[in-house]
Amino acid sequence: MDDAGGLRAIGLACLALVGALMSLGLSVGSASLYAAFSTPALVASALAFARAPWAKWAAAPIFLTWLLGPVGIWLFMLGLSRLGDSALILVAATVALVAASAFGLIQIARRPGGAAWPVAVSVFFLSGLAQAAAVVIGAQGDLLRGGAR
Repeated sequence: MDDAGGLRAIGLACLALVGALMSLGLSVGSASLYAAFSTPALVASALAFARAPWAKWAAAPIFLTWLLGPVGIWLFMLGLSRLGDSALILVAATVALVAASAFGLIQIARRPGGAAWPVAVSVFFLSGLAQAAAVVIGAQGDLLRGGAR
């Protein structure tokens, strides 16, 4: 896959992730919470479509977050956790989150180079920090409003 095609695929995977997050937020009545969760993916998508050489490093921690995040919901559905909700939309949304994240990570792995390692490590760290901050800030705001259902 050429450089532009690989970045386009990463950008599309970010947008698919945003769509899955927003559908999940709408289904549980916390659209603003999930909009906050989606912000880093929107930024990474814009970087990918702008062909920034370090865009894949901005997207990687976001995909990792949303590849691993649905595990809590799935553990609940298996009766191994007390978190989450068993509604069908949650299953579909978490499958979409995992699929978009896995696809994005595969596209990242298929795209060689992109940036010098100090830039790549810095962008990866900052993007991961931004995603973590979005989750924490979004969750705090949701808790202040009475929490998700």
